[in-house]
Amino acid sequence: MSAGQFRDGLESTLGAPPSQLLVERLFSHYQELRRWAARTALIGASEADRMVERHYAESLLALGLIGEATRILDLGSGAGFPGWVLAAALEKATVWLVESRKRKVAFLRSAATRAELSCRIVGARVSRHQPLTSLLDADGRSVGSIDLVTIRAVKITDDIWAGLRPGLATGARVLRWEGSEAVAPLPGAERGRALPLPGRQGTIQEWCLTEKRAVLA
Repeated sequence: MSAGQFRDGLESTLGAPPSQLLVERLFSHYQELRRWAARTALIGASEADRMVERHYAESLLALGLIGEATRILDLGSGAGFPGWVLAAALEKATVWLVESRKRKVAFLRSAATRAELSCRIVGARVSRHQPLTSLLDADGRSVGSIDLVTIRAVKITDDIWAGLRPGLATGARVLRWEGSEAVAPLPGAERGRALPLPGRQGTIQEWCLTEKRAVLA
């Protein structure tokens, strides 16, 4: 796929032309993804033909719900959807990518280096015993208090939520990519806005925290 075809695919799905800088960053990520494909399964083989629409554009749709959030954490970043993509689009936000699988962490770092992208990548699994508040990036920087979390293709268990919740600021929000099947609500949160996902059933669902930060037991 050429850079021009990549841009056209984004514009067709988003309904507006993306900036040249954003296209360059995302196309760099795409090239790195293709380079790594032979050694690491980063996306499903059946999704290769619709990668731009299914992964890049779908990640960028979340920009409509970001609002004024400046400290963003993507949980279970995988190949970088949506966290890496959002980091490429948000110049003024600090974006943390948290991923537990070592090969995918290595990919995220390689792609960020190639695109000269400033994002903070942590190789860890958030849990009750490894809470968000304990995580550090490769330079020893603490995650700190987060005001927006993005979650795509990750099931939020009680154990994960117990580790995630203490690191969320009062009034924080969670954006969760949800399919047509019913999913459990997030404890202590209520549904907010929802954006439909183009070309398939599902939404990006906003969850707004309604209780004060819990203390980890």
